[in-house]
Amino acid sequence: MKFSHSVILAAFLGTLSVNEVEAIAIKQSEAQRLMESIDVDMETLHKKHKKHHKKAKKHHKKSHAQVQTTEDPESAVPPPAEEKAEAEAAGKAATESANKAAAAKEAAGEEPVAVKAKVEKVAVEKGEKTAVAAKVAADADVKVKTKAAEKAAGELETAKTTAKVSVEAADTAAKEQAAEAKAKEEKAAAEAEAMEKLPAKEKATKLKEKAAAVPKLTPEEKDAADEAAGAAKKAAQKVQDDAAAAKKDLEVKEAVADTAKINKESTEELKKGEAEIVVKKEIKAKKVAEQKPSPADLAKPWGTPGEVWTANMPEHHLEGYAQTGRKGVKEHELAQAKAEEENESESENESEDEDSGDESDE
Repeated sequence: MKFSHSVILAAFLGTLSVNEVEAIAIKQSEAQRLMESIDVDMETLHKKHKKHHKKAKKHHKKSHAQVQTTEDPESAVPPPAEEKAEAEAAGKAATESANKAAAAKEAAGEEPVAVKAKVEKVAVEKGEKTAVAAKVAADADVKVKTKAAEKAAGELETAKTTAKVSVEAADTAAKEQAAEAKAKEEKAAAEAEAMEKLPAKEKATKLKEKAAAVPKLTPEEKDAADEAAGAAKKAAQKVQDDAAAAKKDLEVKEAVADTAKINKESTEELKKGEAEIVVKKEIKAKKVAEQKPSPADLAKPWGTPGEVWTANMPEHHLEGYAQTGRKGVKEHELAQAKAEEENESESENESEDEDSGDESDE
C-alpha cells in the first residue's frame, strides 16, 4: 500500500491521527484498484479492436484473391485431389490442436481460482449451517417446545388407535343389529305369506297353536325380561357413544398436536435467526484473531507499527468494498484474452503462409 508524501509528513508531525491516516490509506488503495481496473479494461478493449482489425485484413485478402480468380478463370489451376485432402486434414488437425490448447489454457487459468473458491464457499456455508443447527437444538425454549410437540404427537397416535378400534366395534355392532332385524322381518313376512295361503279353518287352528306356544310369564319374569332387553339396548348404545367420543377426542388431539408443532417450528425459526447472528459474529471474531498481526510482525525498520499495520491491513477490514478482489478477476480476463489472441495469431500465420504459397505458385 502506497502513501503520498503529504500524508506521511502529516502523520510524522502529528497533524493526522492513526485512524485518519488509515482512512486516507484505504481511500488511496481503492482509487488505485479502480485505476488498475480501468487500465485492464482499456487494454482488453484495445486487444479486441486489434483482433477485429486482423480479421478484417484477413477477410480483405481472401476477397481480393477470389476476385482475381474470377476475373482470370484460366489462371486458377485446381490442386490435385491428394494435396486437397492433405490440406483439409492438416487444417482439421490444426483446428483441433488449437481448440485443445485453448481449453487447456482456459482450464489452467480458471479452475485453480474459481473451483477452489466455490469449494471453500460451500464448506463455509455447511459449517455455518451445522453450527446454527447445534445452537438451535441446544436452546432451552426449543427443547421445551420440542418435548411438548413430541408428547402431543404421541397422544395423537394413541387417540388414532383408540378411535380406530371404537369405530370398528361400533360398525360391527350396527351391522349385526341390522342383520338380526332383517332376519326377523324376513321370517315374519314368510310366515304371514304362508298363513295367507291356508284355508280359513286351518289358518285359525295355526293361530291358536301359535298363541298357545307363547310362554305365559309371571310379572317378575316379565320385569326381568324387560330389564335384560333394556340392558342389551344400553350396551349397544354405549358402543356407538364410545365411538363418537373417540372421534371427538381424536379431533382435539389433532388440534393440540398441530398447535404444538407450529409453536415448535416458529420457535426454531426465531432461534435460528438469533443463532445465525451469533455464529457470524463468532466466525468474524475468529477471523480477526487469526489475521491479527503479532508485535514481531509490526516491528519493521521502514516505519512505525501503525504504518506497518496500515500497509499490511488485515483482509476483514476491506470486506464489503466494491473493488475487493477485482484485480484477480481482471488478471484472469486478461490471460484469457491473451490466449485467444495467440490462437488467432497462429491461425492467421497459417493463412498467410498458405496465401504466400499460392502467390509463389502463380
